[in-house]
Amino acid sequence: MIRSLKYVALLALIAMVVIFAYGGWWMVNQYHTSCRRMHTDISEALRRADYRELDRRVKAVKRQMERDSIDREWAMSFNYQDNVYGRNGVKSRNRQYLSQPLSAKASVTHLLQSRSGLNEFGLYLQRGVHTGVDGIRQIDMKYLDWCLTDELRKIGIGSPYRLYRLYRIQGSKWQKAHVDTLDVEGRLKPTAVAETFELPIDLASSTFYRLELPSTQWVVLRQMAGIIVATLLTFLLVAAVLAYLLFVIRRQRTLDEMKTDFTNNMTHELKTPIAVAYAANDALLNFGAANDENLRRTYLEVSQQQLEELGNLVEQILAMSMERRKTMRIKAETISVADTVNAVCKEQRLKADKPLTVTTDIPEDMRLCTDRAHFMRILSNLIDNAVKYSEQQADVSIHASPSADGMVITVTDHGIGIAKDKQRYIFDKFYRVPHGDRQDIKGYGLGLYYVWTMMLKLDGKVAVRSDGLGKGTTFTLTFYTKEV
Repeated sequence: MIRSLKYVALLALIAMVVIFAYGGWWMVNQYHTSCRRMHTDISEALRRADYRELDRRVKAVKRQMERDSIDREWAMSFNYQDNVYGRNGVKSRNRQYLSQPLSAKASVTHLLQSRSGLNEFGLYLQRGVHTGVDGIRQIDMKYLDWCLTDELRKIGIGSPYRLYRLYRIQGSKWQKAHVDTLDVEGRLKPTAVAETFELPIDLASSTFYRLELPSTQWVVLRQMAGIIVATLLTFLLVAAVLAYLLFVIRRQRTLDEMKTDFTNNMTHELKTPIAVAYAANDALLNFGAANDENLRRTYLEVSQQQLEELGNLVEQILAMSMERRKTMRIKAETISVADTVNAVCKEQRLKADKPLTVTTDIPEDMRLCTDRAHFMRILSNLIDNAVKYSEQQADVSIHASPSADGMVITVTDHGIGIAKDKQRYIFDKFYRVPHGDRQDIKGYGLGLYYVWTMMLKLDGKVAVRSDGLGKGTTFTLTFYTKEV
């Protein structure tokens, strides 16, 4: 059983590690995918902002062309060799062109074969419009900045940024013009972890927009917050279920061992009175003991004593089975607490195997509405325990008093006491407080379990208090039924 439990625990641990490892891998992969998607969205936001600013200038140029006699023309064409060319120049009313052809850009057939190719071809067209419009009307960087702020907010980014326009003037030298975001978050101070995005805006690739942003990791994590929380809760739920499963298995194993011990003890205890009674009866029948009056009386008393012990064992087993019945009914009746306690004490004095002194402090007129038989059996179990766990003589005190909720009855003995670390287990089924190698204390771990179970069914509760070994024990019975 122990080895199988170890295997179950090992398999559960391996399963938990595998689940956590897979969940962690999935989360990391999801994070990287979200980061790539975020970078794509930022690049697209920069392109859309550029398109909005360019569209505004195109409309302004169109209105200007309607008033002026000189028009600006930009043309973009491709031949059957799949080469794209651009032509930029000034056109007057007599249709004379001053133009300069641009170098080939890409294979049109290749660009039109995929979605990404179509997007790239669209960017070429947008860059071509830039080439024609930028020579007529300057880029409005402030409006571009406003459009970019709006586009970034649409994808959940509200952090400050820095936008540059880079262009080549002579040779390979680059000059830079920039504008900070006009938003209220403040100015970006570029750091080593700042992320950079670039967008070429002319066909000659001589002019770029450069966008610098703080790291977008926290933006991605914030967007994934729901997934992260749900995954963590799932992990915790799985861990809790597995832990509870191991707890139940371990408790079941302990209960199984206790049942085995109970069966072994009960078998031995049942065989003893049966064997003694059988031997006494055999002596009376077959060996002439019946002819001797004194010997006959002795054997009969022995037989009666053993049969009483056997009856007590059977009664405990039946009581344990009764408390498990869902159909068990409580026969409530009004009883005199003092008379009932005295009857139980009288019975226990006759049964005790050592001197028993019981002191009671119960008002004569105190009444309680409860099941008389179970109430007496509860007191019998407590007094029997007091006798069993006392050394030479058992001294028991029983006190009853009304309370705000009903009635409180305390049963106090001056026996060997209960260690504080064992008190939480004494009401468990089959549990017996270990007492080393002592064999004189008999029991089956059912008496206090019966007391605890029946007190719940009688609408009450039981508690135990002991200051430690050698300090005695006090059981407190609380009944939530008003006295009559």
